[in-house]
Amino acid sequence: ARGLLPLVPVCGSDATGRSPTVPGMGFIWEDKLTGKYRKRYKKRHVALPPTVSALVAAKGAPVAPDRLASAPAILSMGKINSRSINLIGDEAENDWARIPPARAIRYLNPGLVNFIYAATGFVVAERFVGPFYALLWMFITAFRNSIADLVAGRGTRLSEWNLHSINTDNVARSLFWTGFSVPLLGFIKARFDLAWPLPAQGVLFEATKFLFISFSNGLYLASHNTLRGFDRKVVKANFFRSILAWPLATATAPLGALLGIPSIVQAKIWSDFVAGIIEGRSKYKKIVALRRRDLQEIIPQILTDDQEDRFTAMLDLLYLFREEPRTENSLKHILLPGKTEPDTSKEGVVCNYQEFCGAIMDDEIDRPLVDFILGRYLPEMATELMDLVAATLPGLRDWLSANAKSFR
Repeated sequence: ARGLLPLVPVCGSDATGRSPTVPGMGFIWEDKLTGKYRKRYKKRHVALPPTVSALVAAKGAPVAPDRLASAPAILSMGKINSRSINLIGDEAENDWARIPPARAIRYLNPGLVNFIYAATGFVVAERFVGPFYALLWMFITAFRNSIADLVAGRGTRLSEWNLHSINTDNVARSLFWTGFSVPLLGFIKARFDLAWPLPAQGVLFEATKFLFISFSNGLYLASHNTLRGFDRKVVKANFFRSILAWPLATATAPLGALLGIPSIVQAKIWSDFVAGIIEGRSKYKKIVALRRRDLQEIIPQILTDDQEDRFTAMLDLLYLFREEPRTENSLKHILLPGKTEPDTSKEGVVCNYQEFCGAIMDDEIDRPLVDFILGRYLPEMATELMDLVAATLPGLRDWLSANAKSFR
């Protein structure tokens, strides 16, 4: 009919055929990809047809046929580009039909894969330093990684520590790589002993020996961190933490020699001690920054007039408040006067404590919030969200009341 707006093609939030009420990964413009892995990401994800991408880019405007190929592609973030084909049994056997080892390992049970990584590292280490020091070597690495994850994710509240906060995949791969560092450092130590021209004792000998061991360990860490795709800051930190451990290992060398601890094990102990401090602090700062970023996006939405945006943001806030121990400190940082500049949403809503508290403490939103959950979500999800609201919203209100003086 005349006078009606034209249909505008858009991309939804889901691309894998799940329920439309459950948000999916969504889509992204190809030219919006950033970082050094953008080419790999583009290769692994399915692109929409050029015609669809061009129509979405035009936002309802007519698109000339010669402009279809020039529009940037839209990639599905939830659909992986795979060559896997379901065979029915009468096809000719081809090389591509065989499962390569890399793909076979990828689809093995994660626990079994982690065990293989850890066991391989232990076998290599045990060959050079014996079972006791190999176990000690593995324990130091696993303990350092686990404590860094627990402190970064759950803070110093020991009662909230749980195994779900530990990245077991990262721990297993660290055990694999650290096992291969044993023969490398053992070789460096042996070559140093042969090349040392002075008596093999004294402060100069110990300082020089641990300098060579620590520097070699730092180079090895930087190398395998680069192969694993770690961020450059992490690579640099892991290199310099071995150098920072050098004076500590030198100072405690007499005690280590008295206890009969091999030099490379002494260097390992202090290297991981320094690494625990550096990694824990780095992960803590990263998690806090991400949490504040999320809250700075959520809080303005709670103050909008759009009911769907407002209630969706409130559910996100309640989930973070229940699950993430950093949420309380992040809220204080954002809402405290003088801490940060008031955040402003796209609608120009200023986020301050008074307005935020008024939106949360308003009892009149309880019934509309319940109706929104029942009308918007499937029964299974609605039940969980109702439990979230019933258990967490009173706690959030009590916390705001108890900290009212802090925000003045």
